[in-house]
Amino acid sequence: MNIMKKISILAATFSLTALTGCSDFLEQELKSDIPGSNYYTSASGYESLSNATYSTLRTIYGGDPWLFEGGTDLFATGRTAVNVCNLYSQAYTSANDAVETFYREHYKAIALTNEVIYWGNGDASRASRVAEARGLRAIYYLNLVQQFGGIPLITNRTIGVMEKAERATTEATYQFIIDELTHLSTSSDLAESATDGRFNRKAAYHYLAKAYLSRGYITQAKSDFEAAITAAKNAGAGKTLNTPFNVLFSNA
Repeated sequence: MNIMKKISILAATFSLTALTGCSDFLEQELKSDIPGSNYYTSASGYESLSNATYSTLRTIYGGDPWLFEGGTDLFATGRTAVNVCNLYSQAYTSANDAVETFYREHYKAIALTNEVIYWGNGDASRASRVAEARGLRAIYYLNLVQQFGGIPLITNRTIGVMEKAERATTEATYQFIIDELTHLSTSSDLAESATDGRFNRKAAYHYLAKAYLSRGYITQAKSDFEAAITAAKNAGAGKTLNTPFNVLFSNA
């Protein structure tokens, strides 16, 4: 009996020693969970965040963005049926996969641009990236307002879960987009033009023209169409077609 008791005590002591000795080994360290305050304050971390805002363009435009053409005269049903043939009828609801994906991916992209703006505000060395993010955000909102009318305008960094978002009017949404692009079209923080795909002043003029033209079809205001013409001319100023239309479409 004494022997068994001694064995039990030794076993318990050994187990306690083993557990104590392994305590450091068992402690978890989640190295992939790097706080934004640590990563985005570094130059490389902030640059990767800025690049991420451009990668969302591939998500939105690179797949099958049916909402850009489904239900219009640009779209025709082929041999394979798709769920967008009647996109602008009773199927045009959040229950439609194309609609839900389009809406969700745009707001994910907007959230990234807001992060770039938040972590870059007040830092002169990051002013160009902040301006680029504002330009991309304006594009995303332009896509959304053209499809859904008034939408939630989220212009600040989002922390945690948003349980409620107020829907802005169509007029307020267009005005926000136009104000942003008007500012960016003359901003010294952006290059006049670029060949690396980054948002620039020419791009700002281009989308400003599109925003005025799109709003003009709603307001039927002559001033919107005139502003669209002016912005479009500024976007194309100093540029010529590689092949003039009269040559490209000539029968000769």
